[in-house]
Amino acid sequence: MKYIEKIIIENFQSHKHTILNFEKGVNVIIGPSDSGKTSIIRAIRWVMYNEPSGDYFIRKGETEASVTLYLNNGYISCVNFLY
Repeated sequence: MKYIEKIIIENFQSHKHTILNFEKGVNVIIGPSDSGKTSIIRAIRWVMYNEPSGDYFIRKGETEASVTLYLNNGYISCVNFLY
């Protein structure tokens, strides 16, 4: 079964530079309200489904954003947006 091993989020919504490592199975993202949990899901959707579209997700004051997914089968997928 394929799964995400690691995600690197740069200048995406509230994330300036975030690296998350995932384990096989269920992973839980917890934190206080408005700390960027939903942004992680949006970042994954951006790479996998090209959603969200537009440029509103770029961190305020920045001109580019990127999200990179590393899968357990060695596949790497990256999306970059330059404003």
